[in-house]
Amino acid sequence: MLKEFLLIGLFIAVTASGIGGAALSWRIVARVKRGVAILSLMAIYLLVSYLIARWVGSGGWPEGMIAIPIVVVVALTVALGMFIGAVFALFTGGKPNVLKKIVLVTILSLVGIILLGLIFNKPIRTEWYLRDVENPDPVERRLAVLMVGKYGSSKGNSKGNSKGSEKVLTVLLKAVEDEDSGVRESAVFGMMNLGDNRAVQAILKALKDESPNVRRAAAYCIVPVGSGEPWLLDVLLPLIHDPDESVREAAVSGLDAVDINWRKGMEVPPQY
Repeated sequence: MLKEFLLIGLFIAVTASGIGGAALSWRIVARVKRGVAILSLMAIYLLVSYLIARWVGSGGWPEGMIAIPIVVVVALTVALGMFIGAVFALFTGGKPNVLKKIVLVTILSLVGIILLGLIFNKPIRTEWYLRDVENPDPVERRLAVLMVGKYGSSKGNSKGNSKGSEKVLTVLLKAVEDEDSGVRESAVFGMMNLGDNRAVQAILKALKDESPNVRRAAAYCIVPVGSGEPWLLDVLLPLIHDPDESVREAAVSGLDAVDINWRKGMEVPPQY
């Protein structure tokens, strides 16, 4: 987390420099040069902010999840203010009257709100993370796969976006076979909300994964995926004898959710 906070400090310094530069640009007498100077500073500021956001998010989950929203929201807000200043510099000789200020700020604020909406739109965020699912760094892949599952599920996608859901499912089905157990675990959690039979089969297969973390994730996820299915008890019962305690606990939790009376007539370890 140290890198994250250091980069937040760097971002604050960059923001202060950008605002200071925009303010000093008003010393330029020519309106066109003044406006161009502010717009140039805004472009540089957005580029640097983007690079900081990418860098701070490269630490994996959960590192970067605090700083990225801060950088994105603050950077867009400051850039919007710089843009307003640039418009004033280009099209007003002196200080604009109150009415012009109100109209311009209202219009540009709406533009800013739209931009923020786009930034946090689930399909767009899904596309961002889809770029990193093939990253050679397993930590990057874990984060990407987890976020693709979170934002690209059928519940998260807009109605009728079957093409997007199919793309997400294809990515997760490949990720559940990844050599890194953390990526496989993320893929299992990601498939929990897809509502596709192929996802169900992949999670059932993950119940026998060599990694206890993957088996535990599958034990948790198979219950909501197979809700109401008669085979749930059959696939979870063997896991109460799993060598890993966390897997056994996940299986017991799932069995309790399926049928609170599942212990009757069963040989159950005394701690459960």
